[in-house]
Order: sequence, then structure tokens, then C-alpha cells
Amino acid sequence: VRAVNAGERIIVYGDYDVDGVTSTTLMLDFLERVGADCGHILPNRFSDGYGVRVDGIHRALAAGAALLITVDNGISAHDSLALARQEGLDVVVIDHHQQTGDLPPAHSIVNPNRRDCSYPFKGLAGVGVTFKVVQRLSEAFIEANARRRYLNDLLDLVALGTVADVVPLLDENRVLVRYGLKAVERSSRPGLQELRIVARCTKGPVDTTALAFFLGPRLNVAGRLETPDIALELLRARDQEEG
Repeated sequence: VRAVNAGERIIVYGDYDVDGVTSTTLMLDFLERVGADCGHILPNRFSDGYGVRVDGIHRALAAGAALLITVDNGISAHDSLALARQEGLDVVVIDHHQQTGDLPPAHSIVNPNRRDCSYPFKGLAGVGVTFKVVQRLSEAFIEANARRRYLNDLLDLVALGTVADVVPLLDENRVLVRYGLKAVERSSRPGLQELRIVARCTKGPVDTTALAFFLGPRLNVAGRLETPDIALELLRARDQEEG
């Protein structure tokens, strides 16, 4: 909230799979909605590898970042986050992967799978945790009625990332995906609707099979063959021509 209000440059660092791309899309959507100065970095599967690397910190600093938000990664990025702290770059980690050692040095770490976290449901995908953070942050920026409509419209991304990441469809995930499937059908994202056409998922209700076997793989392949930015640009397209 302080970074947004102060006009600080915020960089979102995601991942190259569907969960990472939808998490990045969701966070950027919110930051742009509230007028933040923001950008993003998605790692290349082949040249960068998984997670926040030292080079990623250098890229964020070169982009003028005062705050780095990691989504769907960061819980194990000890060396990179140590460099960020050394360089005066604040880092907020939003992740869902298991904590395997000590927590890395960061301003904040939001992860239900932190060893010290009492949050009752541990099965959220990265995009689910990102949604929870945005849900809370939105209270500081968006009026109640508009906030509810806005958050409901984000559930298309939540459902897509959750199903594609093959987390258990239990508890909160079941609710998020149930309403998220309806959000996919009515989604105002031109790129997602064009993807449904290409994947032949426009007849009848959208179900988890459509997300898991037709839409998700087409987004995931961008990071496997070229760059995940292609999938990100598709989800963030503003009109059908761009999509």
C-alpha cells in the first residue's frame, strides 16, 4: 500500500508455467487498476531456470524497482533475496511451495506452507495465494460494491491457474474453481476468449477438463517452446486484435 501510494516502481516476478503466468497477470491487473507504477519479469525456462535468480534481481534493479513482488516462487530464493536486501530492494514473497529450510530474507513472506503459518488450508495454488493478497489489498483502494465485482472477475485467472497446477480441488480450491469456471465463460479478457475459440471450448459450459487439457496446455507451451511472455500478453490483451 505504501509503495502504491508513494508511486514507487513495483516489479512483479512470476514463473513460466500457467500458475505463474496467471499469478503475474492477476497481480499486474490489480496494480494497474489502482494506478501503481508497475512492470514484470518472467524467467525463461531454458536460460534462467526456475525461481528468482541473482540475474533477476539485477534486472529488477535495472528496471528501477523499489519493490519486488514474487508470485508462485521465492520461498527458496535465499541468495537472490539476500542480494536484494543488500541493494535496498524490498521484496514481498507470495508463494505456495513448501518451506524446506530457513525463510529467505524478505520484507514479507505470504505462504500458507510456511512452517509457522496457521492458515487452515494448505492446498492453494500460487494464483490462489496471489488472489488472497489482492483480496486483502483491494480493501485499501476499491469501494465495497466495486471491489466485489472486480474480485469476482479475477476468478477466471484463479480457476485456470489452480486447475493447471493440479492442486487438490478441495476446500477453498473447490469454491474458487466452481465460481471461476463461470468467470471464464463470461470473461472480458479478449485473449482468453480467443483461446477458447482456438481450443474449441465455446460450446456448452466450461469445465475443469477444458482448463486442464485444452486451455492450460496451450498457455503452458509458450514457456516450453519460446517465452512465457507470449502467454502473459495473451491474457493481458486489451482487444481481440491484440489477442
